[in-house]
Amino acid sequence: DVELDSDHDLSPEHRRVAGDPRLAELIRRHLEHQVTEPREDVRVRTDLGSGTIASSTARQHMREVLDEFDRIGPARETWMSRMIGDLREDIRARSIGGPTVTASEFGRAVRRTESFKDLVKQHWPDGRPQAAVRSMWRETVRDDAALDGLGFTVEEVDALRARPPRRKLSEVDRPLIDEAAFQLGQRFVEYGHVILDEAQDLSPMALRMVARRATGRSFTILGDIAQCSGQWMYEDWDLPLASLGASETPVELAELTVGYRVPDEFIALANAVLPDIGSTLRPTSSVRPAAQPPSWRRVDAPELVEHVVARAVAASSRWASTAIVDTDPDRRHELVSSLATDNV
Repeated sequence: DVELDSDHDLSPEHRRVAGDPRLAELIRRHLEHQVTEPREDVRVRTDLGSGTIASSTARQHMREVLDEFDRIGPARETWMSRMIGDLREDIRARSIGGPTVTASEFGRAVRRTESFKDLVKQHWPDGRPQAAVRSMWRETVRDDAALDGLGFTVEEVDALRARPPRRKLSEVDRPLIDEAAFQLGQRFVEYGHVILDEAQDLSPMALRMVARRATGRSFTILGDIAQCSGQWMYEDWDLPLASLGASETPVELAELTVGYRVPDEFIALANAVLPDIGSTLRPTSSVRPAAQPPSWRRVDAPELVEHVVARAVAASSRWASTAIVDTDPDRRHELVSSLATDNV
């Protein structure tokens, strides 16, 4: 488990773009940028024979595996294996009979040599997920060439670069660390079936994190995109399902249109705003009526706080809990102070 700082000091715009699915490709680009092509041949000496890895061959294999593999870790492992295979053939060609050991034994012998370890360390180091994400924020997001072709708007690029370069990793980075670990070839605990609740509150990058734990992409996904409380506001289930990899598997979508907790009169209020949030969801209904129907009061702005506090005090004497919803953050302090005066 990874201990991370809070992300409350990061802007909503930054937290949102940090969950964008395009960050997966940006992480891949960042890790690939750490790979450098060798320019000198390498002489490898083992107890089983000596040979040379030509720099031109190492470069060719490097380009091939980066094209063939979606993940950096498996590409790196294949690159090393192919160079070792070439080295074995070189020794066999220049000696009678060549190495008499198996390919696996020969490979282990080569990997223990300082010359081979230096070659790999210098040109394709084995990255660490947290370090990769830290250096991505510090370097790659500030490189226009690295962002080229990903389709980020000017505002999104500004949001990406808003993080201080030396800031510690935070909770918003957890899915990115997981993505980097995946790219580097780390294996994950997998489950035959994953049940995911409140799926609408997870970013696409967080959903990718969940998907890696599901063998065969077998899920039961529960959520209400009209109740998104995170930085991502989904209009439909297409992007969440794509982030889970479920766009490639059969999906059965069932809309639950009957509620049991919220009274029907209040559900009707929620249904009225569905068109305003661009939702394609069908209106819902409830199995029970409200004990007290909703009521409306229109007051002048200067009297609003006083009126709200009076209503809250009256409600708190009758109900176990009372909530005030206010979209004006500047008014919050005045409301809190007035409520405290009335011991609410």
